[in-house]
Amino acid sequence: MCGLRIVNGRVGKDNGIGDFTCVKYNGTSTVDYVLCSSTEINEMKTFEIMDSNEYSDHKPMVFNVNVKYRAQLREQKMNLVNWYGMICV
Repeated sequence: MCGLRIVNGRVGKDNGIGDFTCVKYNGTSTVDYVLCSSTEINEMKTFEIMDSNEYSDHKPMVFNVNVKYRAQLREQKMNLVNWYGMICV
């Protein structure tokens, strides 16, 4: 097994909902996913599927994850936010 988990429907405001990510004239579907390792899913602090907008038939997804990494033997944390496919540190 690869050990990946789908975050949609499990974290944040989308927990227990699993909102649709694509809205078209002929129906709705979930085609956009956030994946993480099974050991890191607890580091996903927020996850939300935003409302539809005029720019795309795909809804934007916003999430926040705490990432731990070792740099020169010192542990640091970064907060990453994904908005419209861009990652901001």
